[in-house]
Amino acid sequence: MTLKDVAQEFKLDWNTVKTLDKEYMQEQLRRYPIAAPGVIGIDEVSLRKGHTYRIVVSDLERRRPIWFGGKDGSKESLDIFYQ
Repeated sequence: MTLKDVAQEFKLDWNTVKTLDKEYMQEQLRRYPIAAPGVIGIDEVSLRKGHTYRIVVSDLERRRPIWFGGKDGSKESLDIFYQ
């Protein structure tokens, strides 16, 4: 489901659902420390309407996110992950 669908289903504000989603992702990262992934996937997520994006890097073999960040969806932001 999209965040909007979840918000409507549970009668919550979209921002509340987004915050809960971020907290869930952070907890997953805390529980499962980052191991060297064999295969990664890179995507970008919108933080709000408009053009405000962040990058999500996922370990495709373990099916979990391993990094969320950057200042936008640019190559420079992705370089932060590789550093």
